[in-house]
Amino acid sequence: MKLMANYNELFHRMLRCDAFSCLARPAMLLLTAILVAGCNIKDRIVWSPDGQYLAVIAADGLRIGNDQGGLSKPLVADAELMAWCPDSRRALVVRQAQGQDWKAIQGFLSEDDLKQVISTAEVMVRELLSCQGDFDECEQKVSSDKGYVRRFSPEAFWYLKAKYNRQLSEKLGSDWDGLSPDPINLSTLQLYELSPRAAVAGKVIYRTTKDIGVVRVSSRGRAAALVEAATGETNPLRLYVLSLSGGEPRLVTDSALQYPDWSVDGLSLLFMQDGNGSFESLNLATLRSLTVCTPAGELKSEFGQGSDLMKVVHRSNEERVRSLADGTILFSALPLQLPGKDLSGENTLYQLSPDKDVPVRIVPAGYPTDVKAQYFEVSPDGKKVAMPGSHGEVVVADLLSHGLSVVQAWQEEIDSVKFVPQWRNSDELCFAVGAVRKTAVDHGCDVALKSMAGGVSKILSKDWPTQAIKGLLTSDKVPETKLQKLMHNLK
Repeated sequence: MKLMANYNELFHRMLRCDAFSCLARPAMLLLTAILVAGCNIKDRIVWSPDGQYLAVIAADGLRIGNDQGGLSKPLVADAELMAWCPDSRRALVVRQAQGQDWKAIQGFLSEDDLKQVISTAEVMVRELLSCQGDFDECEQKVSSDKGYVRRFSPEAFWYLKAKYNRQLSEKLGSDWDGLSPDPINLSTLQLYELSPRAAVAGKVIYRTTKDIGVVRVSSRGRAAALVEAATGETNPLRLYVLSLSGGEPRLVTDSALQYPDWSVDGLSLLFMQDGNGSFESLNLATLRSLTVCTPAGELKSEFGQGSDLMKVVHRSNEERVRSLADGTILFSALPLQLPGKDLSGENTLYQLSPDKDVPVRIVPAGYPTDVKAQYFEVSPDGKKVAMPGSHGEVVVADLLSHGLSVVQAWQEEIDSVKFVPQWRNSDELCFAVGAVRKTAVDHGCDVALKSMAGGVSKILSKDWPTQAIKGLLTSDKVPETKLQKLMHNLK
């Protein structure tokens, strides 16, 4: 997600200098943003609900594949994320472009957001033009002003360059002239009709200057939940719900964790709400349920308070929630007890039954196979859960017996979770395997489809073009030499 550098951190990075030559420092202090890519690379391979189509978000855009390994040409070139609708033909697609001028950026701001950007910029420019060299005081005045909205400061920087460039140049000189705002990611959420032959663009549902990291469509197909990066805020994730027929998104919480879900009836949202807005250490979060739709599946006029279901501990924002037909809720969290000596540990998977107050831990302590439980996914029949490991491991849990099966052990060629294992149906699981096409030097792994009943695997990606593989199945790391690998193993 995009994150703004902490002001104090930026301040301490500045070199000591006299007051006159440092007049540009408030601009650096108040306006510079450190941006981190916000796309969700773990959900880049997604089967349609009917199991007929495989959506692949590749380096060259959205492609559609099938269970025989066929893959279309790029259908939506600038696609970053997608979510199927229940009919398996329509999908919500997140497209992204770079905004490098105020006019383009302004077109992606709602009326209310534009007011907040202008308000933020007016506070900034007022303090910058009146600052006499006491930069700590300048920073304090800006951050404490009610008109300043920190999450819109990157957009406000562009507004200042467009509307106040002359005044700030006269005040701050060449230091201001040398400042260049970072490009703003312009995200578009749009409906598409998808087939292997074409992507027919439909209604634009939402535009924003923030990154959309997760989209979940309700089972009724009339509403969607999205998780958005709120640049610059202490907690960078906001959970919204919106109607597929259009209209402004409705804020559910400004302190969400990454992966919410809809209840099976498509009326309520299940999500983790962070307690203190920091992902740098151990944090307390609340698993919550909130009814947001009427029985007909339309958004309610008022959401109400919702229900707190469970307190959990987390370390990052990547906690996942999934709802089953019988009311069971699956979620990932840190298995910590306080007080306690050991505060380390990896996420694990929990099962909360509707008639129980205490969840059941699915992956036991000390389980020998590496499991990244925050990337679990449930089979369509709600009986099994698949979880990846950091080196290609795949573990499947039976939710009735709580037995664990290692579908794939450690893979030398795989150095990270390439994508979340995806169920095509209640038997076949799609996951990353070691590269089959050995002639492709940059080909780190392949996509396999395996039957859990028959144990038969087929390689779907062996004939996929290089552009479809790049950035999806290839490694982001520079390969080790044999000597480096030896020394690494010895250590």
